[in-house]
Amino acid sequence: MLKRLFIPHHGNDYKPHLLHHKRVWFYGIFLALLKVIIIATVLLAPEQAWLSDDALARQANNITTLTNELRLKNNLSVLAVNTILDNSANLKAEDMNANNYFSHTDKLGRGLDYYLKQVDYKYNFAGENLAVGYIDAKTVVKAWQKSPTHYANIIDKDFKELGISIVSGQYQGKSASFIVSHFGSPAGKTVAGSMSPLARGGEAEGVGASVAGVKIPTPGIFQTALDKYFAAKTTFSDWFGGEFQFANSIYYIFFGIFAFALFTTIFIEIKRQHPHLIINGMGILVLIFFLIKI
Repeated sequence: MLKRLFIPHHGNDYKPHLLHHKRVWFYGIFLALLKVIIIATVLLAPEQAWLSDDALARQANNITTLTNELRLKNNLSVLAVNTILDNSANLKAEDMNANNYFSHTDKLGRGLDYYLKQVDYKYNFAGENLAVGYIDAKTVVKAWQKSPTHYANIIDKDFKELGISIVSGQYQGKSASFIVSHFGSPAGKTVAGSMSPLARGGEAEGVGASVAGVKIPTPGIFQTALDKYFAAKTTFSDWFGGEFQFANSIYYIFFGIFAFALFTTIFIEIKRQHPHLIINGMGILVLIFFLIKI
C-alpha cells in the first residue's frame, strides 16, 4: 500500500497514487479547512479574550523583549526588568483606566515623578512611554518606534531598567488596554558621560526630557479582522495545547509526506517523468507552505 502511494513502480504504472489529482485535491481542501476553522475561531472570539490577565502578561513580556531587541540593534545594553518599575507602571495604567484619560499627566496634574515616588523608586533618570487601544506587542513597539520621543526613551543610553504594565478597561466607550512602560536609571549608579537631570533640561526630581509627550491612541483593540488574527498568533500561540502549533505540526507532517512523494517521483524513475504529478506535488507543497505562514 505504501509503495503504491509513494514509490513509482510497475504496480502503480510509475505514478505514485499520493500525487493523483483526487488525492491532492482532497488533502489540499482538508488542510485549507483546518486553517479556516482556526481563523473563524479567532475572529469569533470575544475581545475580552485578549484582555485576560494571562494574555496581558504575555504581551508585557513581549514588549520587554522587543524593546531590548531594538536596544541591541543600536549597540546598547539590554534593560533589566525591575518589579518596582512594574508597580509604578501599573499604578499609572490603573489610574488612566479608572479616570478615563490618556496622558502623561493625570487629572490632578501629577506626572511620572509622582508615580515613582509612590513606589519609592530612587533614580537619576526616568522616562515613560504610553499607549492605549493596542494589544499586540509588535504593534505597540512599532508605534513607539515611529514616534521620536517614544523611540528616544527606548534607545536612551542612560536607562538601565524598565517596568511594563498593561491594564484592560474602557476608553472612549470601547474595550481597550492601557500600556505603560517606565524606564529608569537607579540612583547611585552613575552613567559615564551622562548629564545630570537638570543639565538635560529635565523636570523636578530628575525626570528628564526623555519623558515622551506624544499620544498614539487607537480607538479600539483591533482596527481590522486581520489585526485580530495576527494578534492571536502571538498572544495565544502556546495556550490550550497550542492551537496554532497543533495545526502547524499537521502541516509539517503533510509537507514532509508530499515532499518525499515528489522526490521519489522525480528521482527514482528519471526516465519515466509525469509532469502532471510533479505539478500536483509542487502545488500542494506551495499550499502547505502558505498555510504555515499565515
